[in-house]
Amino acid sequence: MNIATRLPELVLGLAAVLGQAPPPPPGGAGGAPPGGPAPALPPPAKPAGSFIEELFGGRYSMMWLLLAMFLVFYFLVIRPESRRQKARNTMLKAMKKGDWVITSAGLIGRVHRLDEKEVLLQVDKESNVKIRFLKSSITEVLPNGGKGQEEGAKEPSKEAMK
Repeated sequence: MNIATRLPELVLGLAAVLGQAPPPPPGGAGGAPPGGPAPALPPPAKPAGSFIEELFGGRYSMMWLLLAMFLVFYFLVIRPESRRQKARNTMLKAMKKGDWVITSAGLIGRVHRLDEKEVLLQVDKESNVKIRFLKSSITEVLPNGGKGQEEGAKEPSKEAMK
């Protein structure tokens, strides 16, 4: 088939896809009789879209995408981090003298004195070595600590430190 014979079909098909009326064929070409009127074309039908297509395909599609991305970010990043921060603050407020703790540097020691922002840790009992740390550098309070020095609390086992 020659392209010249299919040209009117291609123009009509393209116009239907674009949703526009095609230009009138020159000289009565395209199936119209040479002396008669051009055939009337029905207006192109608008494809029926579902509710979801209308909701997400319209003018506010970018807003919906940004909202969905924010929700995913909130539930995967912000919310878990705030929960961890609350648990950490609770742990630091519950820390008391005599608890065994691990610092961010990896030092293990017993709390000797607590201030508002500082902690004095006793890291070696025999040589009475004490080191001052910021409370924010405490990463963990060991579970079997908390018995006072007076009650003879033992050093934590290696399993508790893992």
